Amino acid sequence: MTATSPPQIRQASIGGAPMAYWDTGGEGSPVVLLHPGTGSHAVWDLQRGVLAAAGYRVIAYSRRGHMGSPATREPGFAVDDLAALLDHLGVARAHLVGCAQGAIVALDFALSHPGRVDRMVLACTHMGLEDADHVARSAALRPPGFAAMPAAFRELGPAYRAANPQGVARWLALEHAAIPGPKVVQPCRNRLDRAALGRLAMPVLLIGGDADLWAPPPVFRDFARSIPGSRLLILSECGHAAQWEQPEAFNAAVLDFLAGSEAGDAQSTLSVTIRTAGPDDLHGMLDLLRHLNDERAISAEAAEEPWRALLESSDATVFVAEAEGGPVASCTLVIVPNLTRGGRPYALIENVVTHARHRRRGLGQRVLRAALEAAWAADCYKVMLATGSRQEATLRFYESAGFTRGGNTYFEARRRH
Repeated sequence: MTATSPPQIRQASIGGAPMAYWDTGGEGSPVVLLHPGTGSHAVWDLQRGVLAAAGYRVIAYSRRGHMGSPATREPGFAVDDLAALLDHLGVARAHLVGCAQGAIVALDFALSHPGRVDRMVLACTHMGLEDADHVARSAALRPPGFAAMPAAFRELGPAYRAANPQGVARWLALEHAAIPGPKVVQPCRNRLDRAALGRLAMPVLLIGGDADLWAPPPVFRDFARSIPGSRLLILSECGHAAQWEQPEAFNAAVLDFLAGSEAGDAQSTLSVTIRTAGPDDLHGMLDLLRHLNDERAISAEAAEEPWRALLESSDATVFVAEAEGGPVASCTLVIVPNLTRGGRPYALIENVVTHARHRRRGLGQRVLRAALEAAWAADCYKVMLATGSRQEATLRFYESAGFTRGGNTYFEARRRH
């Protein structure tokens, strides 16, 4: 992917000091790009044209101390600067796309001004979470002296450095120009922790790299479990700069996510309750299960006995997302007693389904997370789930709910008729 021509750089007076930004203009929904700590407004050449061509008004700026936005005596708060810039541009509400440190600013802004954020993409970031276990894990990932290592080693994955030396040189040139003076550290307005992630109400897309030294895939799966209804994408052969190393995949994921704005708006007005199923849910469940790829759906009369047995079983639980008067998503959890692993049980999840009209709203993830929480509460040492789908979107869906690919080989036997 080639870069587009340089944009016109403008200056806004924010807090009495100049702040550099560019703005493609237009009548489309605003998308604000928030750069990594090693970058500036100049690092988005591979996104600007693509997003603008899709009809969005694309905006990027440099934070305090970065290219074109000189440091001030008092650093202030990055979220306040962003709010003031949006006011200057007449933008009441926008999508946010943040990478690395920019994602931390986006998260802090979303917590301070949730009504001003439509959808949010958080990419290649450790989130700056203050939970003690997260801090300890992050410290263990980066040994003493890590900060003094070359920037390209810390930020760019080995596959990209090996395959694209010209891209590395371009990235280094932008990195060297990004901070012309002393580095400015702007504190967050909010405490950032898992509880804060759980308060996010807007749709969130998480993008990580499988070779990110700062936040490898298990860290991002932890984020996904903490953010209700979030989507997770892990890019292969990618380090800490997904927007630079894998621009085609990054842009496609962002465009697909932003295109769901209309569905996201509908979800914001949908009242959803996650609960266990009861006897009165039978007809709603039979209607919902028609959205599985199962041509052998049974009649209501034939379903009464297995439904009763399922609800009365002490080892099985059917979780449903109820909306509009009935189940719109569901999964079934079965806990199996066990003689190994110190007598700890294990669990199976089957019949994961979301009504076609309510897909891409995070409801499937919510019932799966309810099932996982029940399994962990029962001291299960593992939860297994199988899918016959080979579609990448389906596999990413299960990953975003907390499952991992690979591991043990799965075999299946079916009775021959």
